[in-house]
Formats: sequence, C-alpha cells, structure tokens
Amino acid sequence: MSDERATASGGEVHRHVPSDISTANAASSRAEAPDRLRRLARGVLALILAVAAIEWIAAARAYRTTLPAAAWRALDDHLRAGDPGLVLLADPWLAPRARRELAALADPGAVAPPDLEGRPRLTIIARGDDDPWSPTLRREWGARPLPPARARTALGPFTVHAFEPAGAAAPSFDLLDAPGLEVSDRRARCPRRGGAFTCKSGELRPRFAEIAYAPRRCLLLDLEDGAEATLRIADAELGARLRGHLGFADFNARLRSDAPLLLRIAVDGEPLADLVFSDRQGWAAFEVPTPPGRHELVFTAIPTLAGTFGDQGYRPRPAHSACLEARALAGGGAGG
Repeated sequence: MSDERATASGGEVHRHVPSDISTANAASSRAEAPDRLRRLARGVLALILAVAAIEWIAAARAYRTTLPAAAWRALDDHLRAGDPGLVLLADPWLAPRARRELAALADPGAVAPPDLEGRPRLTIIARGDDDPWSPTLRREWGARPLPPARARTALGPFTVHAFEPAGAAAPSFDLLDAPGLEVSDRRARCPRRGGAFTCKSGELRPRFAEIAYAPRRCLLLDLEDGAEATLRIADAELGARLRGHLGFADFNARLRSDAPLLLRIAVDGEPLADLVFSDRQGWAAFEVPTPPGRHELVFTAIPTLAGTFGDQGYRPRPAHSACLEARALAGGGAGG
C-alpha cells in the first residue's frame, strides 16, 4: 500500500505525510539552530578581535615615543656644559622622565621653587616651537614683564630657552638654609635635632609640602593651638627687600580647617609687618622693604587653631600646619 494516500473532497486532492517524517524534519531544524548561533558568535568574536587589533595598532602609532634616548643625552650634555641656573620644564608632562634623564633637575629648587624671583639665570625646556612660558610658569613669574630670551637652542625635539632677567641677583639670605637660625616658643628654646627644631609646643622642620596643589620647599610650622614660635637670625644678610610665602600644607587638612595664622616680622627689634594668612590665599606671597646689610631678623608665628574638624568635632590631629619660606633680595619690585 502506498505511503501517500489521496482523498477527493470537493475536487481537491489532499496528501497526508506520515508523522515520522514531520518529526525528523523538526529535529533537523533544531539541530541546525545551535550551529547558526555558533557561527554568529564566531563572526562577532572575529569582528571584536579585528577592531581590537586596529585600536592597538592605532594606539601604538599615536603613542610611540617621539623623545628617543639620544635626544635626552644630548639635552643633558648641553645643560652640563654651561651654567643654566634654575632649569624648568614648559610642559609638566615631561617631568617624570626628565627628572630621570637630566642631572640639572636634581636641584630641589627645580622641583619646588618658591617662585621665580631672585634667579639671575633661568633655563626653560620646551617641545619644538612651543611657548616656553606656559600658564604655570607665567603664574610663577608674577605680574612683571616677561624677560627676553638671551639664547634659543634647538636640540632635536627640544628647544632650550635661556634667560637672564635684568637686575636679578641670587638671594643673600634664605630662611631654609640659614645656619644661625634659632627657634624658641613661650616655654623654652627649641633644640635642633637632624634639621628639625623640637619645641614644647610642637616642631618646625624643612620639608617638601603640597600647597595649593603644587610642591613647595618650606619650613613646616607644626604647632599647638595658640602657640607662639619665634624664629631669630642674629646676623642675616639682608637686601633691599624680604620676599617670602606662606601656605597651608596637605589637601585633607585644608578641607577640615580654615583657621588663620598671624606672622610678625621685625628687624633689629623694629616691627616691619603684621600679616594674617588663611587657606583661601593659597601660596601667599609677602614682601617688605628692609635695610641692606647684616641685621637681626625675627619672625613670630602664631597659629589660631592648629587642628582640624571632622565628624567627631575638633581634633588636634591631623594638623592644619602652615609652611613658611623667606629670602632677602636686592633691587626692585616683585611679581604676585
């Protein structure tokens, strides 16, 4: 008997397919579905890998080194051959490698200068035709007119700009390097141990500090509330003006306190200035005229609240500590 049967119904012929054939076709369709999914997955994976390879090649090309080791050696040799003075980078992104490659940048002043006053020679390293006076260096220079370049030397990818600001002379006195510095508080004289002065009411020590998001080398005044620290130099070699800065160290401490500090300056017992500093001033500059020659110079620092505020109220630690630097300079006015 035939597997196909035909029946007449209204002139139409209907064919009946056995159920085992329908079941086989359905099973075949189900078997092909995973294969289609696997092929699709392989195609998507291949596409992702192709895009990743293109990205890798493009990134390798875009970020390939354009500052070969030979260029750094030539730059280092150039700086060693002369007296570049303070060496600065126009592009701060160069700093991590530049500090490894250039001996001139081992000078602490090149890492954290107080400003660009009192520098008879400046050397600024820029990339190619870039402006050596970046916004950061313009702020450090202050409001004075920019000095003309004495020399401009192209060294491969670098351009070395040399400046000799008119009338600039090295400081005759620097608080951070004063050998005759004596420190005392209201209770007693503070002995010096390993560069730090230990007082009954705290400690004073030179250090590198973050102030207003920039590194600075200064004398940290880590004192109790209302303490009074007196810094005395019996025979400081002064110039026409005393220029310095004061700021508060540590970002987290600044968030938790904005208490001010009072700084008094006197020469030969005569008051020169009473200054008040707070966080809002950042790395705040001050400048006072002084009589040239050797004189007694005294700074008196009085913090109001030296601690910080938090969830549990006021605490003496972490400290909200000020940091001070001062230099004796000759000649005319300063920048900001």
